[in-house]
Amino acid sequence: MALPRERELVARLSFLLTCLLLSTGGVRSTLIGEEPITDIEVNGASGGAGVEATEDVLRGEEGVVVAENGTTEAVILDCPYELDRNDAVGLYVKWFYHQYRPILVYQWIFDRKPEAISVLRGRVDLTYEASEVDIYRYRAIRIMKPTTDIAGHYKCEVASNTVESNFPRDLVVFKNPSVLDVQAEATGEDQVNVTCQVEEVFPQPVLFLYKKSASKDSEMLRGVTQVTSFMDSTYNMHIEKVVDEATLDGLTEFECVMGIPKTRVKRSTSTKYQPRVSVTTGAVTQGSNTQRASAVLLLVLSFLTCLLYG
Repeated sequence: MALPRERELVARLSFLLTCLLLSTGGVRSTLIGEEPITDIEVNGASGGAGVEATEDVLRGEEGVVVAENGTTEAVILDCPYELDRNDAVGLYVKWFYHQYRPILVYQWIFDRKPEAISVLRGRVDLTYEASEVDIYRYRAIRIMKPTTDIAGHYKCEVASNTVESNFPRDLVVFKNPSVLDVQAEATGEDQVNVTCQVEEVFPQPVLFLYKKSASKDSEMLRGVTQVTSFMDSTYNMHIEKVVDEATLDGLTEFECVMGIPKTRVKRSTSTKYQPRVSVTTGAVTQGSNTQRASAVLLLVLSFLTCLLYG
């Protein structure tokens, strides 16, 4: 039997509202989704868990030589002096390693064979020739398989009977972290606590936190709290920032970026967070209350629809 016109209109309206509620996701999930994305970027190239140790990739600032701990085949520290042939008299080149005090680690006296000393003994390719010109032949040191224990500040000193000069160099030997992790955890005050940590990295890195959503570009989080410790010749660090959920525009990606100072070595990881607070038409509504109200409304509309058509 056909329903009266009024009941049919109510039934159709209830049915349409029910469908609308279901299609717009009236009952929302507040789960935190985590999708770690780990990569390393050096000079704009992405890689896996390590950095390909090539001369092109491992570049640093001017005067900085970069190597990956125990992986790079060799690095060259050059001493780019210029002399006239007449300056060869009394010519010598000395390299010093500066840690607590300058330590002589290499020397070449013109017309003699070069020698490596102290911490570089047995670690330098003494057959390496920087130039075919005799007054420049052994000016540079080629260090084989550099490790973090010889990283630091170097300086070459050049002297002859007429000339004296020196050139500083920094050798950065980095160790990739054993842990690089970012987490976003909800608190009880409508806030989210975002933390990033790295473990067993060398040298001391720099850490940055970023956030971005579907409608906003990546934005760096400022005013972070940082904690650093040094143990077993490596660094452990973490940074932390508390963010108000009302400032988040829907599903938000938090990214942590780790960089090695003076180099182009960068590594990053990210996680996605679904806020419990919904921002709609300028009003802030608590996500859990919305979920409960939507569920009740859906139940009432479903019951009404079944009653009218039953």
